[in-house]
Amino acid sequence: MSDLTFDSYQHQAAEFAVYSPAHAVTYPLLGLVGEVGELVEKFLKLVPLPPGFTLPYQLREVVRVGLEAGKLAKRLRDSGGYPNGEEDGVVARAVGESVGRNDPAVWEGFCKEGADISWMLAALYTDLQKSWGHYAQQNLAKLQDRKNRGVIRGSGDDR
Repeated sequence: MSDLTFDSYQHQAAEFAVYSPAHAVTYPLLGLVGEVGELVEKFLKLVPLPPGFTLPYQLREVVRVGLEAGKLAKRLRDSGGYPNGEEDGVVARAVGESVGRNDPAVWEGFCKEGADISWMLAALYTDLQKSWGHYAQQNLAKLQDRKNRGVIRGSGDDR
């Protein structure tokens, strides 16, 4: 298996972006929060907590908000629209106008925050003594398999 660069992964992963262009930025942003909620939820299932121990409110809220954001992102992707009846065009225009109107430094700051997420992921894989590149390659293979079987739009880890 060859080394996978960030740029190569980004290019290859774009093939599996099946959400509407009207959901550019909003779908992956909500999806990211949702995936983090799922990751925390899986972590909490792996860690045996003492009987009677209650998670701190903030951690419970991270999981709750993450899972809700993930559900919203999936509804956006699967239904092609916003659940509260907003027109997709309103959000798409707002995002497009912001990209063009705002000082590029504003979006640069936004993208730098995304890089901070990359650092956190790298640290997570390092702490687990796992290869991030291995799982990125595995992710692309999983997405290709789902696309080939026509289940890229479904939900669930093992579809």
